Amino acid sequence: MTVRPIYIFAGTTEGRELSCWLASRKIPCTVSVATEYGATLMPDNPLLHVCEGRLRYEDMCGAFRMQPYACVVDATHPFALTVSGEIRRACRAEGLAYYRLARRTDELPGADAVFFDSVQDAAAYLDSVQGAVLVTTGSKELPAIAAALHDTSRIFARVLPTAESIRICNDCGIKGRHIIAMQGPFSQEMNELQLKECGASFLMTKESGLPGGYKEKRAAAERCGVTAVVIRNPEKALVPEGEKAFPFSGLLAELSSLYGIGLEPERQRTLLLAGIGPGGTACITAEVSRAIAEADVLFASPRVMPEELRGTAAFVPSYRPDAVRSYLDGHPSCSHPLVLFSGDSGFYSGAASFLAEKEKAAFLRSGWKLRVLCGISTISYFSSRIGIPYQEWTLLSSHGRFCNVVGTLRFKRSCFLLVSDCRDVRLLGRKLCAARQNSVLGELRVHVGFQLGLPDEQTMRCSPEALCSMQADGLYVLLLEHAAAGQQPLVPGLPDGLFLRQAHIPMTKSETRALILCALRLTEHAVLYDIGAGTGSVSVEAARLCTGGMVYAVERNPDACALIRQNIGHFALDNVRLVQALAPDGLDELPAPSHVFVGGSDGKLKEIVHAVLAKNPSVRIVFSAITVENAILMQQLLHQLPLTDVSAVQVSVSRVEPLGSYHALKAQSPVFLVSCTGDGRGIADDGLCGADMPAEAWL
Repeated sequence: MTVRPIYIFAGTTEGRELSCWLASRKIPCTVSVATEYGATLMPDNPLLHVCEGRLRYEDMCGAFRMQPYACVVDATHPFALTVSGEIRRACRAEGLAYYRLARRTDELPGADAVFFDSVQDAAAYLDSVQGAVLVTTGSKELPAIAAALHDTSRIFARVLPTAESIRICNDCGIKGRHIIAMQGPFSQEMNELQLKECGASFLMTKESGLPGGYKEKRAAAERCGVTAVVIRNPEKALVPEGEKAFPFSGLLAELSSLYGIGLEPERQRTLLLAGIGPGGTACITAEVSRAIAEADVLFASPRVMPEELRGTAAFVPSYRPDAVRSYLDGHPSCSHPLVLFSGDSGFYSGAASFLAEKEKAAFLRSGWKLRVLCGISTISYFSSRIGIPYQEWTLLSSHGRFCNVVGTLRFKRSCFLLVSDCRDVRLLGRKLCAARQNSVLGELRVHVGFQLGLPDEQTMRCSPEALCSMQADGLYVLLLEHAAAGQQPLVPGLPDGLFLRQAHIPMTKSETRALILCALRLTEHAVLYDIGAGTGSVSVEAARLCTGGMVYAVERNPDACALIRQNIGHFALDNVRLVQALAPDGLDELPAPSHVFVGGSDGKLKEIVHAVLAKNPSVRIVFSAITVENAILMQQLLHQLPLTDVSAVQVSVSRVEPLGSYHALKAQSPVFLVSCTGDGRGIADDGLCGADMPAEAWL
């Protein structure tokens, strides 16, 4: 079936975009443009037949009879009222459906602006005042403006770079450096530059909407202290009764319905995610500055985006993906949204939440693709201020998240840290002092960056003790240097004498503890349950090994819990959490474990194993038992539960101890160690895994 073409009067950016969109959907179009220059802006496409020249009513009627057009789209400039009237009349005469593509030209707030209903009224006002005028209304209006002003040397005209535009300027007495021949639309910065170069006191513009660069012109005028002389959009008052003007998205939907096609591929809409740098306008990249100038809505924390940088864009004080998506869904006219984040968009930035696969897919379903603009990193800025290269820094953040700073410093010589506020700094200072006092860390050098990029910026070198007394509110970053880092053993087996002890609370001895930790096969970001933690020796060693993980020491005995707390502080550990409970009670609220050690179960071994397998069917488990009864119970469970990779050993350790003038072996109690891994199937409803899972016979 032959697709009926559409006739488009495409004298605007939106008209060109609509033509290209229709061509992408295999819909042929006849595209009418008034000038040769307008024709050069249209892409080469066999489905787009471009007609050049201004048409009168009779010409339009004749053109409409050339093909069986489905409809006519009027995408002319909102100020081209005469042309729009002729198009309407010709459509009525030829019985063709008429669609008006309307711009959103809402008046922008601002004290330094005056509004007029016609070019003549605006020009008369300019003649009554003094000062240079940058005229951006186009060459067609220049004769009326020049005729109204007694002194045409006040006029600086910005027109299209065509011979006709230059001729009109010359005919009006506007020549030489008073002519700016450029194709727009222009950014706010370009408008500001031209206003300053002209020494303009006034900017004359039409209320032409976002595609015409109206917002950028108004923002530039306000920034430069220039009065904007605005000619109101006459179309808003003159739309005939019963006629509906469609915004771009609405017209796409209307034409899609007419042709029975989907909206995709729609013109691509882009949501920009930008890093604004460490602070201050001087640290904003040129790319991000342009994005801010061109945005019609800004999403950011008020602290990140001070009021003086917002221009005339709508401002939404939120940067959560759901809030941004909700706003965009409710404001379909938004075409240049921008989400701003402090620092760089790639370092512990809120941009990461947008770039998660689930959120990216949600935005794509709403018609938005995401694009990231990087900012100047706080890391590189701070590095330049203190004169220390950052190539060997370990990058950390405790800003709104857990960070094991002391644990990382044990292995890394230089750690950059992003913190939340001065309270965070003081807390860190106390932790560093305690770690040094307990010989967990050696000597430290601390570099502090405060309010980087802002007028009250400071950098200093200080001691950990000085951090404890920081009081100034503001934005802090730190560089922590630990010369003794990397001298810690990489294998478990701390001497028993390093732990705080109580005689009546049991502790897993060094040799057995080392075997347990090896059997657990811990990873850097492990989540370990140490059930029946006792003194906490296994928890302490695991936390020291897994600096990026978390250990949950589960113990019911109040005295043992108090001792565990003491050992946590003694070893300056941030990544151990004490859970006072009789397992499996207390496990429900914890995150799923990757590893579990059961050193004491109080007769609830089966319930504990069921609970951890329910939370993670692939969990790694190590049991220890001293009594034969517990060893037999473990064997029974291995036959019943979905476990694999089973290993069992009996460990006997004897230590050499002095005996008078001699030395003799002193045996410790033998220990059964059983290790296994969940096979991923989880627990069946009957609590069993079936008869097809025999465990190794190890007793």
